[in-house]
Amino acid sequence: SPTSSITGLEHLNGKMVKIRGDGFVQPDKMVINGEITIDESATVVEVGLGFNPLIEVLPVIIQSQQGPTNYIPKRINRIWAQFHETLGVYVNGEQLIPNL
Repeated sequence: SPTSSITGLEHLNGKMVKIRGDGFVQPDKMVINGEITIDESATVVEVGLGFNPLIEVLPVIIQSQQGPTNYIPKRINRIWAQFHETLGVYVNGEQLIPNL
């Protein structure tokens, strides 16, 4: 049944956590005494620390008839990324995947 009180978070005491309830992002909360109260009751709740991953492109090495291209400058103007169960993706400040 839906609940708004989440306990068992002692390992996150004093931390600001991100919350997703029934697949929807909820406002961040501070864990106090191992517990938080979420704004919207939910049946399935995920709680965790937020983080900003940094992706760096590795050097592109192309084997050509003249040999490897390790030290020849290249410009990457398009990438392909695959996401799994991900919300709120931003690239250079532009939102690619929305927060539901």
